[in-house]
Amino acid sequence: MVCIVQRFLITFRFTNHHHEKWAIQSKSPFTEKYVDSCARMCSSYALCLWRRYRTDLHRIRSAEFRIPLFVHHRHKPPCSLEKPRELVLVCAPMRSNVNLSRIVRTASCCAVQKIIACGRPKIDPKIARVAPDECSLEVHRSLSPVLQTLRKEGFQLVGLEQTSNSEPLHSASFVRKTALVVGNERMGLESTVLELLDRVVEIPVFGLPYSFNVATASAMALYEYCRQYPEG
Repeated sequence: MVCIVQRFLITFRFTNHHHEKWAIQSKSPFTEKYVDSCARMCSSYALCLWRRYRTDLHRIRSAEFRIPLFVHHRHKPPCSLEKPRELVLVCAPMRSNVNLSRIVRTASCCAVQKIIACGRPKIDPKIARVAPDECSLEVHRSLSPVLQTLRKEGFQLVGLEQTSNSEPLHSASFVRKTALVVGNERMGLESTVLELLDRVVEIPVFGLPYSFNVATASAMALYEYCRQYPEG
């Protein structure tokens, strides 16, 4: 391949430089006609080389200037963690099982091993796409007893809600042992639940409507936790 590139460059130099030099030095019409014919032949040859090897030339040029070549990797293996995540996701009763299924999929991608859902949750396997052994789902009737149990186990209870004295998500620092509490799509977190929380984080909204979808907001909060603890 290097020889092809060298031939390509030599041909171009011959065409661009020597054609003009010979045409000026020569005064014979036969010589000028011969030089023109040689130049056209070299230009045609160089064009054929370019059409045939332009993909390889582009790759060599990319390597020379260190331009990365992007190749799509479908189902790329997940990143390895040094230790399991000490993050528990707690969901209030949801109106939509689609939202809950999307939350479960996001939590599994973030290597969350335990999800607690209240009410009568139903996971759509086509949306969640999670194996039962990858992420355990616990079902409880109400939220308050679950939060009290998690506090006794040493978890910091962090709510995801728009409230007074809430912290912006982009500046909030999570502790490793966190229980992230997500509210209902319409009602959010009830006042009885807010009283049990240690902290509340909020995702700032810069346009209408006034809040993000619960599955979207959960994905943002989960990924922010993973960003702060990439090793697990």
